[in-house]
Amino acid sequence: MPARLLIALLPLLLAACTDLGHLKKEALAGTPTPRLLTLRETNALAHAWRKSGFASNIDGYSIEFQNSHPNLPSLTQLIRGNEIRTRLPHQSNSIGIPTLAGSGPPQWVSVRLTPHAHQLTLQPATFVARQIAPDKLRIELHDPRVSSTLGGRPLARADRLLFDYVKREQAESLLSLRGLLSPSDYANRRGFYLSTPYDRSKTPVVFIHGLASSPLAFREIISHLQRDPALWKRYQFWFYFYPTGEPWLNSAGAFRRDLTELITAIDPDSNDSHLHDMVLVAHSMGGLISRASVSLNSTALYQSYFQRDLQNLRLTTPQKNRLAELLLYKPIPWPRRIIFLSTPHQGSRLAEGPLEWVARQVIRTPGRILEGTLLTTELLASGEPGILTSDAFTLLRNGQVSVSQLDPNNPAIKSLQKMPLRADVTTHSIIGDLGGPRHRLGTDGVVPYTSAHLPDAKSELIIRSHHGTTNKHDTAVEVARILRSAP
Repeated sequence: MPARLLIALLPLLLAACTDLGHLKKEALAGTPTPRLLTLRETNALAHAWRKSGFASNIDGYSIEFQNSHPNLPSLTQLIRGNEIRTRLPHQSNSIGIPTLAGSGPPQWVSVRLTPHAHQLTLQPATFVARQIAPDKLRIELHDPRVSSTLGGRPLARADRLLFDYVKREQAESLLSLRGLLSPSDYANRRGFYLSTPYDRSKTPVVFIHGLASSPLAFREIISHLQRDPALWKRYQFWFYFYPTGEPWLNSAGAFRRDLTELITAIDPDSNDSHLHDMVLVAHSMGGLISRASVSLNSTALYQSYFQRDLQNLRLTTPQKNRLAELLLYKPIPWPRRIIFLSTPHQGSRLAEGPLEWVARQVIRTPGRILEGTLLTTELLASGEPGILTSDAFTLLRNGQVSVSQLDPNNPAIKSLQKMPLRADVTTHSIIGDLGGPRHRLGTDGVVPYTSAHLPDAKSELIIRSHHGTTNKHDTAVEVARILRSAP
């Protein structure tokens, strides 16, 4: 049988090996107990136990279950790693098999915390099985992120397993593209996704993806961070998903609103100091969302679109409130640190010309910077000349999508340069360069160095990379360094 065909059939072959009778025969023949089950036996037991509904007796064996996973209050789902990936990382001398274990409703990936926040119910786990008597088996579930070894031997693990599962089950590979092309259809998926239950003893690290992307972009970084037990003990990881076809000012407003809603729900008494030490790790357009959300706004944004005070506009109170939320907001108080990855602080020239024209044709969203106030504002502008700036007239005529708001001449980009960050926010930059740090070309192919550079950043690292710096090992190492060094 060809090797490739054998590898492809391996999960099916393992799934078929569910007869546990050979264990008793071996024990009766004199196999000493207790003993660790072999890899094949462990896979067979995991399959049979799940099929039985996690019964306490299987094929004449009593099952003793020991749950040592701190983020798994109960067990309702169990997915073996080889059911998700045919090739798992080779780990010599390791114990158990990598799995995903769930504590929520069967077949659910997450449970809702707020209308725009969810907690993932599936957790990476190592399934360890022992035969402790001729007719008795012990099953243990461990979290390899908490402790990487058991009895001096490494626990089997596959750090990208959850990302692989979500990509397969939720068609996540298409989600990022559809979120760009038809953002209104994906607005209901917008929000925060907590990788573990909220923990008041840990500082949140929030990952915010860029244009035509999704939280999957951070799998290299997360895989690296969760292999360090010290970082896992100190931090909890959250992801923010948003449909990237929306203008980033809209997404920034949604981000502030969703974060405020989440923190109000999980910390109603405002006594969790770890929330104020929050770290944002933001790629590309996600960096603009982050920066705008912690910047002192004053009236820079509003005046780039309107030439008359908000209170003097003939709009309803809800319409005025919506405009204020988008253009006259106060910065959110929580993030203490932001790690910018390839962020176009001063825009990107690729957002001009043909690319912007194409984006306007294929992204199915109206000009929504004013959202519900758009029609009313257009009527005001036609009846009262002088209310809108020339940029606002362009907006009403052509509409804006996310790509057009990355133009260096866009009023949102220009206004951002006039808005200082909160004084207590520390920033770091990781910048890609196609030539690398020694033979710099001054661009990652999308964002030039002059746009990604922040003069006041506490640290700046240039790595050899295209614009997708999130999937580079050097980026993961630098993010880990920054998190370790944070006070």
